[in-house]
Amino acid sequence: MTLRHRDSRLVNLAVLVLVLSAFAPATTSAGASTTPTSLYNCNQLAVRPKTLVLTCADSNRYMRNIIWSTWTPSSARATGTLTWNDCTPSCVSGHWHTQHISFLARYPKTLKGRRLFTQLFGPAGSWGGTTRVWTLPTSPE
Repeated sequence: MTLRHRDSRLVNLAVLVLVLSAFAPATTSAGASTTPTSLYNCNQLAVRPKTLVLTCADSNRYMRNIIWSTWTPSSARATGTLTWNDCTPSCVSGHWHTQHISFLARYPKTLKGRRLFTQLFGPAGSWGGTTRVWTLPTSPE
């Protein structure tokens, strides 16, 4: 075998290894999860939901038209329309309000083998009240 022929075979082998590695499934270190960080949308786990019910018992506060600009294992950024009932004088007779907001899902925790975002951060006065933080459920509601 000539030197040139052997070099050509080595180049071909290297190209084959690179091509195969591009299509191979990603591996993780022991104990690392390949499941993306999610959040509970009432009783369902969700990744990048387009709607998100914040008060599952009565649906008097929810997000819709959500557009996620980022979603990483540690945070997720989005915009959407917050809709809430002020429940004044009662929730049955209350008034509905909407507000377009930007928000951030943060503080993921691993619970029962699943990585979950635990809080939403919005601008001052977001979520239809005075708070900037909305605590997300960490189990089905």
